Amino acid sequence: MTVIRMVKEKEEKKNDEKKRKLDQLDEQILIRLQEDARRSYREIAQDLEISVGTVHNRIKRLMKANILTGFQPILNSKLLGYELCFLILLTIKGGHSMEVLDLIKNNPHVRSLYYTTGDQSAALICRFKKIEDAREFISEINQNKNVEKIVSNLVLDVIKEEPSINLRQSNTLED
Repeated sequence: MTVIRMVKEKEEKKNDEKKRKLDQLDEQILIRLQEDARRSYREIAQDLEISVGTVHNRIKRLMKANILTGFQPILNSKLLGYELCFLILLTIKGGHSMEVLDLIKNNPHVRSLYYTTGDQSAALICRFKKIEDAREFISEINQNKNVEKIVSNLVLDVIKEEPSINLRQSNTLED
């Protein structure tokens, strides 16, 4: 086992331990941030009847543990002109999956990228303004000698799309 791998495993173990240390106060802070990430620490503190410093320290710890990974606006893709959504499934030659996915992951059309089991190697969720953009993107992927098969599906309607888990509905502390 390499030193790098040992260090990485040790970091993952520490992160797992920190995840287990999520208590009800942490969860309540996260729920309030999910409701409105623009809420001030003062508002959260007042709502939970704790000090602003406690909220600050808890959020800082949650970010350090990678439980809270950032604050980002959620944009309406359709209103911004990205009316086309595609689910693209890739079958990649054995041993080359990460190489191919590394080439794809930074493309601005790729909104989600999943390395999967089963018949396909990967699933992508992509957004496009024009069908020509989708055709060009798929064509570029198809030129990669390690991509064996592409199945592209135009999404007719998005029924549900959530950027994160819903803490209000889950029992994270009981798992």
